Amino acid sequence: MNKTNLIKTTHLGEAKAALAALKPQLPWPKLAEQLDVGDLALPNIDHATSSLPELEYPQALLETMGTYVFGLLPDHWKTAFFARRQRFRRNTQLARLYPICRHCGPNDWDDLDGIAAGALLMAIRPMPGPLRAGLLRRSLTHSWGAYLGCHGMVMTDEQERLLNMVGTDPRLSAALWESHPELAAPLMTLALGRCDLWSASMALNHPQAAQWLGQVVTQAATNEVAAMTALVLQPSVPAALKDVWVDRLRRGQPRCAYQAARWTHVTWPPSLWENLRDQLRSTAVSDRGWAWFHWQRDIEPGTEDETLNDADVLWQAELIQHTGNDGQALRQRMVTRSEANPGDKVARLALHWLSYYGRQREK
Repeated sequence: MNKTNLIKTTHLGEAKAALAALKPQLPWPKLAEQLDVGDLALPNIDHATSSLPELEYPQALLETMGTYVFGLLPDHWKTAFFARRQRFRRNTQLARLYPICRHCGPNDWDDLDGIAAGALLMAIRPMPGPLRAGLLRRSLTHSWGAYLGCHGMVMTDEQERLLNMVGTDPRLSAALWESHPELAAPLMTLALGRCDLWSASMALNHPQAAQWLGQVVTQAATNEVAAMTALVLQPSVPAALKDVWVDRLRRGQPRCAYQAARWTHVTWPPSLWENLRDQLRSTAVSDRGWAWFHWQRDIEPGTEDETLNDADVLWQAELIQHTGNDGQALRQRMVTRSEANPGDKVARLALHWLSYYGRQREK
C-alpha cells in the first residue's frame, strides 16, 4: 500500500478516543521509581495511574544482599546491583543534604547524584546564587534530575537547559507536558518527530495531529515502535495492514511486543486482542528477562510456573515475590544446579534469597 493510501486509512477520532482510554492506564512517572522519600517533605508530583510501573531492573533478590557482595555476583547481575547501589547512594545523599541545603550548600558538588540534586532543587527552591547554581549543574546530568528541577522554581535562563535534558526521555516529556504545558511547550516539536505512545499523548493535542498520525502509520511497517503505536491507536484498520504491523513486532525487540500486547488490551475488542496476544507471546517472552517478567505480571498472570524454567533467575525472583509464589520450583532447580556445580554463584545466591523469602512469608 502506497503512502497516500496508508494515510487514508487513519482515523484521527479513533486515535484520540483510544488515547483517552489509555492515559489513565499508562505508567506515568512516580518519584518512588527513583527515590525513597521517607519523612522528607518533598512535593507530590505523581500522576494518577492505575497501572503498575515498568521495572527497569529486578530488585527483590538483590535487596537482601549487603554492600560488599559485588565481587561474589555473576557478571550478568552486576548492572542491576549497581543500579540498586546508586539508588541507595541517592537516598543517603538526599536525607543528608536536605537539612544542610536549607541553610547552605555541600562542599563538593561533583559527587552529588543528579536525581538527588533535582529533588533538592524542586523541594528547596533556592534563590539565584551558589546553592542554586550547584544544584542546577548536577541536576542537568540526568533526565530525571532535570524533570524534578522543572517542578520547582524555573528561571528564564534555566528553562532551555532543563528542557533539553527532559526532552531526551519521551515519557518524562509527556509527563511534564501534562502537568506544566506552558513550560513544556517547546518539547512539542520533539514529540511531533517521534512515534511512541508517550509522544502520542502530546502530538494528538496539536493542530498537526493528523499529519503526525499519518507519519506513524507510514513508518509502522519498518519501525517497531511505530508499529506498536499504530496498533494501539488504530484498532479498526484493515486486517491486512494489522498483519504487516504485527509481523514487524514479531521480528523486533521483546519490549515492543510486550508493550503492544499490554496497551492494545485497553483499546481493542477482547476477541481480537486475544488473537493478537497469542501472536506476540513468543517474541515478548523470548528475552527470558525484562519483557518475560512484565508479560507474566501484566498479561498472563498465574502461568509463571509453565515458563520459569529458563528465565533469568533475578526476574524469576521478582515474579515469585510479586505473585506470592512459594518458590519451591525454583528452589528445586537451584539445588540440582548446585549439586552439579558446587561453585555455581547463581544457585548459591538464589538459595540464600529463597531461604530469606521463605522466612518472610511465614511471618
